[in-house]
Amino acid sequence: MSARINKTADLKDKRSPVSSRGRLKKPAPPKDRFGYFFTHSIVGQTITTPAGTIQANAAFMEMLGLTPDEMRRLDLRDITHPDDWAETSRIMTEILSGRVPAARFIKRFLHRTGRSIWADVSMALWRDRNGEPLHFFSTVHDITDRVEAEEALMESERRFHLLFDAMEEMVVLHEGVRDAAGRLVDYRILDANRAFEEVSGLPRDSVRNRLASDVYQASPPPYLETYATVLETRRPVHFKTFYAPMSRHFSVSAIVLGQQQFATVTSDITARKRMEDKLREDEAKYRTLFESADDAILLMREGLFVDCNDRSLRMFGCSGKEQFIGRPPWEFSPAVQPDGLDSREKARALIEAAAAGEPQRFSWRHRRLDGEPIEAEVSLNRLVLEGEVYLQAIVRTRPSGSGSL
Repeated sequence: MSARINKTADLKDKRSPVSSRGRLKKPAPPKDRFGYFFTHSIVGQTITTPAGTIQANAAFMEMLGLTPDEMRRLDLRDITHPDDWAETSRIMTEILSGRVPAARFIKRFLHRTGRSIWADVSMALWRDRNGEPLHFFSTVHDITDRVEAEEALMESERRFHLLFDAMEEMVVLHEGVRDAAGRLVDYRILDANRAFEEVSGLPRDSVRNRLASDVYQASPPPYLETYATVLETRRPVHFKTFYAPMSRHFSVSAIVLGQQQFATVTSDITARKRMEDKLREDEAKYRTLFESADDAILLMREGLFVDCNDRSLRMFGCSGKEQFIGRPPWEFSPAVQPDGLDSREKARALIEAAAAGEPQRFSWRHRRLDGEPIEAEVSLNRLVLEGEVYLQAIVRTRPSGSGSL
């Protein structure tokens, strides 16, 4: 019985990692620990002789898309990007000379397809007992995705700064400053473009990382409540303002960039505002002259009346402009003119000539809404208003039977 129990115990020891005492057995280490690690590592590993002959593990070959047969036919220089070979060679020489025991560096390998594989390489030299170099052992991490992401970010930032400085509008980046209660009490200027320097007269270096209240010498700083709303609602705003310290009109757009960051894009609209004011003044003067003139003044576009003054209403017996607007001039004329020509055809010919830039002056028989005839002298001139072609007709009555021009 005892012998049978011992035999069973021996069998259990051979088949199970658990010992007869219930403790886990330590697995026996592989005979070649380095070889096992080298072969099975999920990180690229290489063994390279000083002459450049290279042996690589499966992870490294997969990184470069190479088969074992292809790998055996290549040396280190074959798989190194040409632009990085000189630096790789220099580092290996430094290690061989004993000036440095090991090195870590970034380099590019060549994938089977020809594209670059960026790698973070850690390299150390193994020597024999006499100190003679045997081979380099390298651990290679593929960092292509990281490098390409960094390059894409750098390119994006480069384009942003080119656009940032090329814009004619003032672009300023800000960061909100809050008090202990979380209220926005100020904002810090993080950066500003060249247009800001030109318009404000403040060098960018002198305003970076300074509080707006300090830069603009105002407490609270300009438009603080508006910018607080932008940060709280996360919605952009657009407004026009007159900034008294600079005596200028601005159009401002503010947008959120981050949790507490926002940007303003500001256009100097002072010249445009002055022009708009002048146009309004000129329009008011023109409207005054238009309405107070003794002659009937009418505007036509594409052969139809679009406006008229009060004198026109009285002359043609109309109670309001709606009786004129949208109607052609021959509807206020008899069918035939005194010279026997059809009013519609004659009017169209005169309108076409005036629209072509030839001023027209002629006699014309009109007709009031009540049918009473009106003998008049008409001047017809071409006008261009906001890119649209109009005709201005000035109608002056003359005594009946005074003859034609």
